[in-house]
Amino acid sequence: MNSKSSLAQLATYVGVIAVALSMTAAGLSAVLVAANGKVGEGSPTRTLVQDQIESSRDIRRALATPITVPPLAPITARRAHEVPVAFTQRPTLSPKALNAMAMDQSATIEREPQGTTSAAAHNVRDHLTGAGW
Repeated sequence: MNSKSSLAQLATYVGVIAVALSMTAAGLSAVLVAANGKVGEGSPTRTLVQDQIESSRDIRRALATPITVPPLAPITARRAHEVPVAFTQRPTLSPKALNAMAMDQSATIEREPQGTTSAAAHNVRDHLTGAGW
């Protein structure tokens, strides 16, 4: 053997194993303490479904209670300038005048020659279909 005795090698071997076992035991005890702490906080018989049912009942109870809204204060704002009477009253037109306005054709566009379409008469490119000129 080298310069070390077999007793020193055995002591090193046992020491390494003891450190490894103690670290494993410390880790497991920390996990168990944490797990016991969480289980002790809540009731072990409650399930997620029961929690959801209780939450939905709370929501329904809250929605069932009416909300009281205080009435609004009366409107006290005033106009800075008075509006002229001409803007507040609608002019009354005679039936003859209303009929003349309805039959007015002066604002219409001139009719296209027969046999031509709008695109052909104006040579307009159709941007939506990608067609050329």
